[in-house]
Amino acid sequence: MVFGFCLALFGLTQSFTSPTKVYWIRELNQSTAFGPFINRHHFAGYMELTIALPLGLLFAGAVDKEKRLIYLFVAGLMGVGLVMTASRGGIISLVAEILFLGAVTAIWRKHSDKKLTRTGRLKRLAARAGMATALLIGLFLGVVLLGGEFSLNRFIDSVNTDDPTTGRAHFWSVTLNIIKAHPYLGTGLGAFGVIYTQYDTRNGLYRLEQAHNDYLQVLSDAGIVGAVLALSFVVLLFYKALARAKSRDDFRRGVALAALSGCFGVLVHSFFDFTLHTTSNALLFLVLAALATLNGRVEDAPRKRRRRSSSTTSTEPSAISPDTEPSAVAPGK
Repeated sequence: MVFGFCLALFGLTQSFTSPTKVYWIRELNQSTAFGPFINRHHFAGYMELTIALPLGLLFAGAVDKEKRLIYLFVAGLMGVGLVMTASRGGIISLVAEILFLGAVTAIWRKHSDKKLTRTGRLKRLAARAGMATALLIGLFLGVVLLGGEFSLNRFIDSVNTDDPTTGRAHFWSVTLNIIKAHPYLGTGLGAFGVIYTQYDTRNGLYRLEQAHNDYLQVLSDAGIVGAVLALSFVVLLFYKALARAKSRDDFRRGVALAALSGCFGVLVHSFFDFTLHTTSNALLFLVLAALATLNGRVEDAPRKRRRRSSSTTSTEPSAISPDTEPSAVAPGK
């Protein structure tokens, strides 16, 4: 959370002072930089992962009252940084992430909430919906107050253009043709940039390295076999994470939900971009997957110490185990 906060602050500073250069030095001609990322969509993808931790803990009620304002401020700055990228996929994923947290925490019952009446559950559902709505409104107001109207205008203009997909519709249609030609095992991992030119119906002036849809690219690169493996990973991730969310420990439950929401946000973003192809994003995604599915050691009962029977315990003091209680030691001769 600390790193995400600092990265959002750095990205916003760079965006306001030098929006077309990376680290205020290198000018980019074919992409829009944001923070240390040469692709603003990948910065948005990273913020989706880092913002999940404070938001998830807040929605799960795992933060002390005196700390909630700090967590909200940290999450707010990350959210503003994400919206300022004007990444449509990133903004859609952020909204989906917040709605996911609101829905899961409203439906999911703690052990202490089993006695809640129907009215109490409806009130909690309304509270979560109000929190999600207020958070989204606050994020966009924060962008406007910081002078980020140009980002919102760019976002709206890109939707209203003749091709709101920014070429993705063509990329996806070509990818579908590749999948039809190699349905079972695909064309090979990492081969998309080479095989794409064979099926591209345009002049081929620009070489496309990714399909801008990770699900289609998995089918293209690894076929049905790879898609089944990828789907199995996602199913296991949600199954294990939701099992950890049943923990009696509020903080453990909050961490599981927070980490899972970050993974969910990136999985939504993967429908439009390829943020997980960036090493930093993929690494943080796996870290959150580990946090979401880590075993519930906090729930385990302490193991009982085994006591040696008097028949096997030595009468010499040096042979006494440090874990053996004095009452279990046979009296010396």
